[in-house]
Amino acid sequence: LGADYYAADKPKAAVLMLHQCNADRSMYDALGKQLAERGISALSLDFRLYGDSTKGAVSIKKIRESEPDRAKRRQLMAPHRQQWPADVQVAEAYLRQKVGSDVSLGVVGASCGGGQALVLAANKPVDALMFFSSGMNEKNQQNYRALSATPTFIIAAEEDTYTFNSAQNLFKLASHGQSRLVSYKGQ
Repeated sequence: LGADYYAADKPKAAVLMLHQCNADRSMYDALGKQLAERGISALSLDFRLYGDSTKGAVSIKKIRESEPDRAKRRQLMAPHRQQWPADVQVAEAYLRQKVGSDVSLGVVGASCGGGQALVLAANKPVDALMFFSSGMNEKNQQNYRALSATPTFIIAAEEDTYTFNSAQNLFKLASHGQSRLVSYKGQ
């Protein structure tokens, strides 16, 4: 698995950053550096099939090039996607080992990374969640109910209807006083 660790000198917090499915971990390079400068250690992970988490000839790029049908691409990706929750738990354990168990941990997930952040938080304690452009299906929204007391920051574009509507539904479930929903015009 490919990952980047952004070390803060004496971390006061840590963030695990999970990319969207039209990008890889490099989308967090600038953010990871900024967090480390502010005393927050961060780890960005490439999901299997993305960036440096590819196996030989199998990568998301090659799957997209060879299969134009979205449903068939999802079938080709399925065995790899099934490994993502375990991979994210490995990344979380690595980050906690680096910063110590007493340091607060937040998880950021963009798009499909938001679903993975939710899966992690359902299995491991996290101190904060952030989702952006993460369309959450009904199952994910239902799973969030158990996490609704976790401070959650949600960002969604109004013209990305599915994502925007699911963000609103998620925010309605949020019970922590510091949870926020930020929407913006456009996609």
